[in-house]
Amino acid sequence: MGCCCVKIRNCKHDIDVLNKCDEYTRQLKSLDSDVEEKLNTLSRLYTTTFTVKNIATLVSENNELNDRLNKLFTQMNGRIKGQVVLLESDLRNMESEDEAYHREQREKHHHHHHNN
Repeated sequence: MGCCCVKIRNCKHDIDVLNKCDEYTRQLKSLDSDVEEKLNTLSRLYTTTFTVKNIATLVSENNELNDRLNKLFTQMNGRIKGQVVLLESDLRNMESEDEAYHREQREKHHHHHHNN
């Protein structure tokens, strides 16, 4: 048992950072589907004008990449969330330990003054 103030502060910082990471992976995911949408529109435009073989390849390659990225982002999100859950339970434990420690210190201090 002891003071956990520094550890608590670090833990809160890590949780904040991970939540930011979580936000960014979600943004990347939506950005990614945005790109996919634009490429599909592009390929539709191309097919209505003249015959371009390359665009179909580009679109299918992008869709493949998009699926891979989507899976990756989903995995990352899962890992980040799992980490946050662990840290939050660590934080609760540290906070209660820290509270008990400081309460004890105050009580010791308090008794000290009474004895004098």
